[in-house]
Amino acid sequence: MVLGAILGVALVLTAAPATAASSVKVYLTRGDRLQAVERRLPAGADPVQTAARALFAGPSAAERRDGISTAIPRGIAVQEIVVAGGVAYLRVPDAFAAGGSGAVVQLRLAQVVYTLTRTPGLGAVRILLGAEPMPAPGEDPGALITRASLPKVEVIAPVPVTLAQVQQRLVQLRYLPAGAVSGRLDYRTSQALLAFQAQEGLSRTGDANLDTRRRITVARTPVPAVASQGRRIEVNRFKGMALLIEHGEVQRVIHVSTGVGGRTPRGTFHIYRKERMSWSKPFGVWLPYASYFSGGFAFHQYPNVPAYSASHGCIRIGYPEAPVVYAFAAAGTVVQIT
Repeated sequence: MVLGAILGVALVLTAAPATAASSVKVYLTRGDRLQAVERRLPAGADPVQTAARALFAGPSAAERRDGISTAIPRGIAVQEIVVAGGVAYLRVPDAFAAGGSGAVVQLRLAQVVYTLTRTPGLGAVRILLGAEPMPAPGEDPGALITRASLPKVEVIAPVPVTLAQVQQRLVQLRYLPAGAVSGRLDYRTSQALLAFQAQEGLSRTGDANLDTRRRITVARTPVPAVASQGRRIEVNRFKGMALLIEHGEVQRVIHVSTGVGGRTPRGTFHIYRKERMSWSKPFGVWLPYASYFSGGFAFHQYPNVPAYSASHGCIRIGYPEAPVVYAFAAAGTVVQIT
């Protein structure tokens, strides 16, 4: 379909309610879908102008490495933007309409329309090519494009691009503690990602792959299986995950490794003994930060906490989180293992 035919459909949408924002959402592409990304909105800047120029600037180098692209030809710059009567008039060079199949042009137009019509009060876009005259006040605005006039397109929510952004989201979801945002894939972050991937049913890789970053944008903090007051620890042996819960709210989500072949007992227990450095007679090893909940079974620090059950029955915890669990698991704390 040629550009002129696409622009010939007119329908103005009702704008969304206004919300205060320090960023604008820009729609780039990932394959044949729209990929939403965030761009900073400087104080006092016009959101329409900022969003349009950010859109035409295209993806950053990091976003390109992540597979984010744009259907707008390179080198095309916005020449003029005028907003009037709920319509954004966007002047661009003639080359904007050149190149690509009809589907590519449709995606290109979708990028523009989805980006600009997020602004409250704007429901349609009119693209002016080259020296095409701007309609005079009161004159027929001409061919308008709206979201409804374009073919339906799947939109992917903003995906964290940098590892620091992934870590910030893990903090929000309680998989990492505040202050753990380093921008590096350290051991603590890898363990947190294993817990997140287990909770979300993803492959447990311990890295911030694309599937993980897509899911992290829409994920929620895990919900306790039992509503209760006080402190409790819920352990899911299948997921390899422990929830530290206080007054019914999850405080932290911790990756753990339980007993091979179901050796970690199921049921409800209580912390009955704690030893900062415990000696295991059967296996001849020291168990740092040990909190015993049943016989010789305990939460404890261990050098190897893989994404599968690997212990003799105890609940292994990685070294960054072992002191956290030890401090949380006071004597008498309920431990529920499923």
